Amino acid sequence: MPRSTKPVLRYNQHFNATVESVKWVGDGIFLAATGEGKLVSCDIASRADEPLKTCAVGESVYCMDAHAGGRGVLVGYGKKTDNLSLWNMAEGTCLQTFEGQTSPIFACCLGKNFSLSGSKDGMVVQNDLETGTCIRTWQVHEGLVTSIALASDGHQVATTSRDGRVVVFDINAGSLPSCLVSDIEDAAAGYTVCQALWCGKDELLSAGDDFCVKRWDIRNQRDPPLASYMGHTSCVRSLALSPDGALFASGAADSSVRLWALNPSGLRSRLTKTDDGGRVSDLLSELKQRREQVIERVHQGEGDPAEVRELTEEIETLERVAKDKSDEEIIDSAGYVRAVLGLSGHSLTVGSLAWQDCAGKHRLISGAQDESVCLFEFNDEEVMEGFSTMSRQCSQ
Repeated sequence: MPRSTKPVLRYNQHFNATVESVKWVGDGIFLAATGEGKLVSCDIASRADEPLKTCAVGESVYCMDAHAGGRGVLVGYGKKTDNLSLWNMAEGTCLQTFEGQTSPIFACCLGKNFSLSGSKDGMVVQNDLETGTCIRTWQVHEGLVTSIALASDGHQVATTSRDGRVVVFDINAGSLPSCLVSDIEDAAAGYTVCQALWCGKDELLSAGDDFCVKRWDIRNQRDPPLASYMGHTSCVRSLALSPDGALFASGAADSSVRLWALNPSGLRSRLTKTDDGGRVSDLLSELKQRREQVIERVHQGEGDPAEVRELTEEIETLERVAKDKSDEEIIDSAGYVRAVLGLSGHSLTVGSLAWQDCAGKHRLISGAQDESVCLFEFNDEEVMEGFSTMSRQCSQ
């Protein structure tokens, strides 16, 4: 079992229903949506269970998306009509309603000037944020759409479903099947895939009812996953990636939250600090770049070969410091990656997670069916302690 960390604060006084979704919308400010139809924003700086703002948006909220600097809060509802709206949280007014979906919406996503929504009947719809009109529809899945994730390029979309598939398609490439990029079948061993999120240009994480998180290369959809992360004892319902892509968190139906190294072999160099507090991996990149510049000058007859040797020695020393065989030891004998930290604080299913980093600290918020949001804070040193503890357990 990984080391356990408790929440620094639990928000539950102003939630009277399942917390369906949580999002960071500013530095230390998060937004939560509840099934009863409330949007609640909180500032963690107050260290008190008191909201900044509460907004009633209508009953049967199933999903929500928002981000810092966005045009509003996108809310999906468990209704057949009037089931997708954009809200102004500050004024408590509905900015826009969207057409095109004719069954309850279980997943939604905000793009730059459009919205995406996924419904109970497997349909994905794109709407114009300004006019609310339907731009395009895709019958992507045979079952309920459980999540939608837009890639950083703004046009590739990953969707998951109860049909057990992770589908990636390009919203700028027309209709299916011409717009299909990847179709990963049986992504959760034949069961529901609850969420997928992007963890690289061509890589995705998926989580589902097989108790496992998997990392995929969408270019090789028929290949086994690049890595499998095992440690939950129930269905995995939610995921969140750290801003630097080194870590991710998962939430499960048994109320547990786990913290993982996306790539165990590179974690130690990412988190190990230099004397001045910087990351060894960043310093290594800087030194290697400087060495290449000196080598280029040497070739031009202007550089000093001695400086190349000195830089090489410094790089090799740092690599020895960062390298540790225990990097691989959080992979058990069956080939599964093990969690580095456990985050406890809920009593029911954790259905939503959101990650934010600030001033050397990691912040994770979790929303659950126990009508609460937990705030966890931890630093790289705590992650490395958990890493070392799990390394010892895997090597025994």
